[in-house]
Amino acid sequence: MKRKKDYYYKKAKKEGYKSRAVYKLIEIDKKYKIFQENIYVLDIGTSPGSWSQYILNKYKNVKIVGIDLIPPSINDNRYIFIKGDINDKNIRETLSSYKFDVILSDACPKLTGIRDIDDMRMYELLINVLELLTICLKKDGSAIVKALQFKEFYNVYKKYKKIFRFCKIYKPKASVKRSREIYIICKRKRI
Repeated sequence: MKRKKDYYYKKAKKEGYKSRAVYKLIEIDKKYKIFQENIYVLDIGTSPGSWSQYILNKYKNVKIVGIDLIPPSINDNRYIFIKGDINDKNIRETLSSYKFDVILSDACPKLTGIRDIDDMRMYELLINVLELLTICLKKDGSAIVKALQFKEFYNVYKKYKKIFRFCKIYKPKASVKRSREIYIICKRKRI
């Protein structure tokens, strides 16, 4: 019931986006200028697809690889879907042959409600995304990575800062205020 009253939920429905999450990405893109023409993007946790939808609508010369366990309904020859979980080593090995200009992760681990288990799952996800950033992101590339704040978050954040010249924590207005959700904005990968 709360979702149907939500401003961003209504706006997404009205504007034809697959989810309200698109407004987080739009705000981040306006503030940090992440996207441009002629880029290759990896969208981790792509379903339901609003992030890829925004990029495909705004830019004509982009290519996107989306990865998730559930395929989004995106029918565009610039979009390739890989069914999988980046916590799976085989999926990370498959992706290691790609080189991306931008890597996005709006993925979230399956939460149990037990703080220690959820924190451990978030830590594992962030480390696996970091591994992909290290291997698959081109020099000077950018990334946007969702995180849930947890006890060890700042230790993981320091690892992200080591590989980027610019790294900042940001909470978009479209994020639910009481949630632990934040985004790590990374630009200009060092190597």
